[in-house]
Amino acid sequence: MNNLLCCFSLLIFSLEASTAAAQTTPISDIVNQYTAVTGIDTCTGKLSVSDTAGFRPGGAILLIQMQGAEISSANNFLYGIVQNMNYAGRFERAVIDSVALNAIFVQKKLVYAYDIAGKLQAVTLPQYNDAAVNDTLRCQPWNGSTGGILALEASGTLTLDAPVLADGAGFRGGAAYTAPTNSCNFLFPETAYFYAFGNWRGSYKGEGIALPIAGKEFGRGPQANGGGGGNDHNSGGGGGANIADGGNGGDNDEPGSLGCDGYYPGVRGYGIFFTPGRLFPGGGGGAGHSNNALTSAGGHGGGIIFIQAGDIAGNAPVISANGLSAPNTNGDGAGGGGAGGTIWLNAGSAPANLVVSANGGNGGNTLNNNQNRCFGPGGGGSGGRILSNLFGINSPSGGQAGLVANSTNSCNGTSNGATGGDAGFSENTFAVPEGDTEYLLPQILANPTSYTACSGKPAFFSLQSNTGNWGFQWQVNDGTGWQNITGGNYAGFTTDSLVINNTALAQDGLRFRCLVQKSGCTDLISGESTLTVIPAPSAGFSASINGYVADFSNQSAASSFYWQFGDGGVSLANSPQHTYTAEGTYTVTLYAFLCPIP
Repeated sequence: MNNLLCCFSLLIFSLEASTAAAQTTPISDIVNQYTAVTGIDTCTGKLSVSDTAGFRPGGAILLIQMQGAEISSANNFLYGIVQNMNYAGRFERAVIDSVALNAIFVQKKLVYAYDIAGKLQAVTLPQYNDAAVNDTLRCQPWNGSTGGILALEASGTLTLDAPVLADGAGFRGGAAYTAPTNSCNFLFPETAYFYAFGNWRGSYKGEGIALPIAGKEFGRGPQANGGGGGNDHNSGGGGGANIADGGNGGDNDEPGSLGCDGYYPGVRGYGIFFTPGRLFPGGGGGAGHSNNALTSAGGHGGGIIFIQAGDIAGNAPVISANGLSAPNTNGDGAGGGGAGGTIWLNAGSAPANLVVSANGGNGGNTLNNNQNRCFGPGGGGSGGRILSNLFGINSPSGGQAGLVANSTNSCNGTSNGATGGDAGFSENTFAVPEGDTEYLLPQILANPTSYTACSGKPAFFSLQSNTGNWGFQWQVNDGTGWQNITGGNYAGFTTDSLVINNTALAQDGLRFRCLVQKSGCTDLISGESTLTVIPAPSAGFSASINGYVADFSNQSAASSFYWQFGDGGVSLANSPQHTYTAEGTYTVTLYAFLCPIP
């Protein structure tokens, strides 16, 4: 019995797997970049912009038109009502393809058309995996050209350990303005809905989605959702609006029947109800009328906050785009409050204590110095608009009307006709508009090459382009400039292949090129090619015969030859010798060529 000893070694090992936690990006202050868009090339996706700092290829942007609505501008109660939204509030998401000097190219065709005059801007849309707000996150306030928007995307968790704020970052309230003179008369009150800048009869309107109208900057008529300014004397400004109406400004009641009253305060900003596919900042409050001190400005509206996140977490989950309250005034009409802004919030989950607010600002109070006076308080700004897929978010509240304070008159503690802003609305989000169609532009893959032809023979030129619905136009230059080919001795001059049917010596040296066109969009010019035309050859020969041997002497003007000796024999020689095998009469033919033998 044999014993078999088997030896083996056993290798035992352990594997330690460590999973690195996904990095969380700390964010605070301003994370967006802004640039005014001054032109759009819809063929190439080029956005002409004022500045490209912070815009990078592959980065996402929001393109949004801030203003541009058309309003009634008649001097009556219809002033400020929106007659045509045009493209105001239109927005979409896009991805940057490339960046050039004062230009951004986007990857896909835009969904909407835009009006450059309506204050179109591009805003970077930072993208994070996980991000944590560790100090107040805010946006650049609207400056009349850019700003007013805080936007970001987080595919993972957005942790809010500090507030996210766009309070007062929207449309600006009417600026405080002190009338240099005051010629009011109780017999002829100032009732107009607009006055030109600097007129003592009115005060600044608040900003809204309609651009200010030259010569109509002052007065009680609202600027769409921007509150109207108070009219002389010392009446209050109207509150700004968003999706709901702001409040009207309050009256100024002078003591005595001959007092210069202010019974034509700023009219409320009008709510913008045409909201599908659009986002707006809150409207600014109108200024109160002032002839004493620069304290009667309207409150600024809230800005726009756009957040898409996988989840929301954090110790201080506050997202706010409130309108600002107007300041109190001492001896003049007070401004209207700014309207709440707009918040777009999409998230998979959020903590129960999440606070989302877009409330309107209060109208300014008037301080009456313990006199028998009733200066006009400001109207309240309306609540804003919250769009979210999260449940339990309350509708934004409107701001309160300002009050008369420190007056010995019975108006003390009242709003003296000023009203509060209406509550805003909460609703579900809709799909963010984003283009999905590629820009298809012509490309020249191979330029036409030069061609040599014998006089009387055809010549051919062609180019190769990418596939598309392109137009072609061949051009010729005889030394006097490029001209479109329209017919004559040419064929295919509107295709990618040009044929010159019968070349002539006069065409020697002509240059040709082709325009590849996308109709109404762009032209590409091919490289140049040259036509060389060789004159027709002449043929002639003589022969000497010695018995059956014939020697041929070539007298042709040509570069290549083809001989047929009449007995079936052929030759390509210049001056060949040929031996016949029998007596007879033979016809010898010489072909002379200046081009290669076909």
